[in-house]
Amino acid sequence: MPDWLFEVSDKDGNIVRLARSRWEMHIRVKHHEVSQYIEELKQLIAAPMVITRDSEGDLHLATMGAVGGKWTNLYLEAVVRYKENEGQVLTAHFIGRVPKGEIIWLKRT
Repeated sequence: MPDWLFEVSDKDGNIVRLARSRWEMHIRVKHHEVSQYIEELKQLIAAPMVITRDSEGDLHLATMGAVGGKWTNLYLEAVVRYKENEGQVLTAHFIGRVPKGEIIWLKRT
């Protein structure tokens, strides 16, 4: 059984988890700039600004300005793979545009 770094409900009430091994071996290594923003990552999953779906069926959840400083004008993005209404975070990073793919949900302001 995986060791989970966190578990949070997404905007639809589905459980999304991040495996500690995924965090340690992928996100902290390849996207170290995200490593201090675990709470912001949880908030992003719970209440994203935009969700897109890529050609593989994975969802890209993103929020601009999730953190301050030099990241203010960038999106914090989490890529989540769902199986039977439960999701696992594949990666997380900052990007300068709306995630690629078909927009399937957009927060109304």
